[in-house]
Amino acid sequence: MSADLLILTVLLHFSGGIENPFVFYFMFHMIIASILLSERESYLQATFAVLVFGFMVLFEYLQIIPHYCLRGFVPHCLHRDGFICAWDFWCFHYSDVSGGIYGQLHRYQTQAGRACL
Repeated sequence: MSADLLILTVLLHFSGGIENPFVFYFMFHMIIASILLSERESYLQATFAVLVFGFMVLFEYLQIIPHYCLRGFVPHCLHRDGFICAWDFWCFHYSDVSGGIYGQLHRYQTQAGRACL
C-alpha cells in the first residue's frame, strides 16, 4: 500500500500536484487501509500519506521540484496556499471514521455469529 501511495504521489506531481482533483484518491487509500489493516497500521499509512504528499507540496513550494500548474482548471497555482493543512485533517479523519465503522461492523458480525451458536 505504501508503494501505491508513492506512485500516486508521483503521478499527481506530474499532473498538477495539489491542484489535481484526483488528490482525493488518497482518501480512498485511507478508507481501504482502515478496513484491511489494524488501527495502528492504518494510522501509520495515514501518516505516511500526509508526509509523502506534504513533502511533494513543500518541495514544489520551495521550488526544489518544478510545479506543473493546471491551466484553465484553477484561477491560480494552489501550491502556494494553505490547502495542505485542511487536507491533512481530512486524511486522518477518514482513517478514523472508516476504521470505527469497520470495527463496529466486525463487532456486530461477531455477536451475530455467537447468537447463531
